[in-house]
Amino acid sequence: MFEILKPPFVSASILFLLASLVYPLPSHSFQPSLTTAAPATVTTRQTLQAFKQTYIYDGGELQSFLLYNNRSNPSSSSSPRDASDSIGCVTFVTSQTSNGKCIGVLASSSSSLEVEQWEGIDVYKHTVAKIPDGISDNDAMSTAAACLVGIHCGAPRVVGVGGSGEDEGFYSGKAVVVGGNDYASFLAEGLAVLGIETFLVSNGAVKMKHKGVKIMKPAVTNDEDDDEIGFAAAIGRFDSLIDTIANERKGSMISDDGGSSVIELLQSKHQCNKYISTLSKSQNIVKKEGVIFGPGKANAHVKSLEALNLKKCTPLVPSSGFGKLTLQVLLDNKVIFPSKNNKQTVTRGWSMHDFWEETSWPRDSNGSGLRFGMPVVEEEDLDDLFQKERLLIERGTRIGVRSEEVEEEGRTAVQVKIEQENPYVKEIYGVQGLADEVIG
Repeated sequence: MFEILKPPFVSASILFLLASLVYPLPSHSFQPSLTTAAPATVTTRQTLQAFKQTYIYDGGELQSFLLYNNRSNPSSSSSPRDASDSIGCVTFVTSQTSNGKCIGVLASSSSSLEVEQWEGIDVYKHTVAKIPDGISDNDAMSTAAACLVGIHCGAPRVVGVGGSGEDEGFYSGKAVVVGGNDYASFLAEGLAVLGIETFLVSNGAVKMKHKGVKIMKPAVTNDEDDDEIGFAAAIGRFDSLIDTIANERKGSMISDDGGSSVIELLQSKHQCNKYISTLSKSQNIVKKEGVIFGPGKANAHVKSLEALNLKKCTPLVPSSGFGKLTLQVLLDNKVIFPSKNNKQTVTRGWSMHDFWEETSWPRDSNGSGLRFGMPVVEEEDLDDLFQKERLLIERGTRIGVRSEEVEEEGRTAVQVKIEQENPYVKEIYGVQGLADEVIG
């Protein structure tokens, strides 16, 4: 049983008022480039127009893409990589085709993947989706960009069933979305329409259009003893956790556990094999620097991305099924992440709402500073660790080498347990040993 520690909201409200006077409160959508360039247009031989927008990804969102985008591809590698200075980009294209108005990802000329030609424009075939009537080009591209990491990479997916191809797979499982912003609501609704049992966890008021999404608070009352338990413990087993307000991965290395005990415990306690963070680098700057100095530095970072030559960005290619299994289903069900701009280059900005939600999230009282509801190491977990350590010691896998075993240079030393020789000294191993040998 852990007590929930709640931060002081009075001082936070005063800081919020001061910050609001100095810095605008951007929405949690992709923030447009401040350039005055019109949307990029490619004129075909039949005078048809194709519109395109380039979306830039960085921070935890790019980390999650690099780790989970190609997990269904056997040839992909999951070895740790450094993404400290990496910037990724995807260019979406819309055009009128023989099948109606469609959207897809602009293909690289050097790519070996199958492409589809739209009057001289090559797009990856597996990314193509038809845009239903009533959805604008900009909204379709904004939706495609927003669902790439949080939904397409984060959703639990079953592939290769009955010898079917990857595109013939299907989504199935249970997912948790953390955050109460508009983007989190979009992700939760999108996961739900894909047939995934979805939970949205927020410490604020959330309104959800899709009735299939279950809304929870960080703390849930246990019906058995009226105690409060964390949301993860209340849900039990789940396949994915999509975090829109923080990034539990430590450092810039891309690996399964991310050097984080939280991610390791998600895997061991809840069988959660996907931890997806959509935290942008600019949002992380505000989180680290605070509301006084953070917004200025975050805005400077956004401007640096706006001025960046796109040739320096890493082209990102969504994995198979993006068009058919993910984007098409969202568009058909009118799950849209509206666009608020029509600029050529779009990058995710920062949100004061997200900053306050993460800051005001109740903390676990064990002194770790973790957000309440995330899994933590409990007393019974420590007992298990001590028991394992004791067994290893008793089996002779710890310190000590008999000198007679090492007679020749290069011969492998044999590890044994040090024998008890001093009758006045008692070897005790771990806390459990202390309880057995001394306290007991």
